Amino acid sequence: MAQPDKSETLKIANHLESRIGFFLVTPFLHYESLEYLLQVSKAVVISGYGRGSLPTSEKRFVHMISQALEKSIIVVISNQCQ
Repeated sequence: MAQPDKSETLKIANHLESRIGFFLVTPFLHYESLEYLLQVSKAVVISGYGRGSLPTSEKRFVHMISQALEKSIIVVISNQCQ
């Protein structure tokens, strides 16, 4: 098991990014809400409700995610499956 390097000093961040969005995908996805969130956030967590719940077959959804990534917006995809 790796042990922490005790010779390093503890660094505490005093500025945390507040422009992080969270978007819960539902069967009635509102693309306008996701689009706005991707425009105003530095990072977005997109949470699906289960396996295969993200509308990856929808060109609009994939295009919005691609554009966000091109603008260096961090996009994290998660779901509620265990």
